[in-house]
Amino acid sequence: MIKLYSVLEEEDNVLDILGICQELTKEILPEQIYMNEPMSRHTTFKVGGNADVFVKVKSIKDLKYIIKIAKKYDIHITVIGNGSNLLVRDKGIRGIVVKIDIDTIKIEHLCRNAMQQNTVIKIEGCG
Repeated sequence: MIKLYSVLEEEDNVLDILGICQELTKEILPEQIYMNEPMSRHTTFKVGGNADVFVKVKSIKDLKYIIKIAKKYDIHITVIGNGSNLLVRDKGIRGIVVKIDIDTIKIEHLCRNAMQQNTVIKIEGCG
C-alpha cells in the first residue's frame, strides 16, 4: 500500500513532512527541498540517518521563510555548513535541516563594542 503522506513521530509530536515541504515550496524552489534526505550525502564522514526535511538555503529571504514555517509547526531547525566535522546519528535529524548555500555573506557590526549589551550583528546575503 502506498502512503499518500509521510509522517514521523517525534516524542508526542507527529510531523507532517509532506505538508511542511508543500508549504515551503510556496516561497522556496522545490529543487532546494528534500524529504527524508540521507544526511550521509551531506557530511564528510558519509554517515548518518535521514533528515525529516532538508533545505538548501540560497538567500536570507529563504532562511526567514523557513524560520516562519518552523514556528508555525513548532518544529526544530538544525543549521549546517558544508558538513565537515559533523556526525549524524543513525536515527537522523528530526525537524528541518538547513544547509546554508549562500554564495557570499556580508557581516556588518552595528555597534563598536561587542561587549555592550544589546549588541546587534546584521548578516546579509550578497549576490
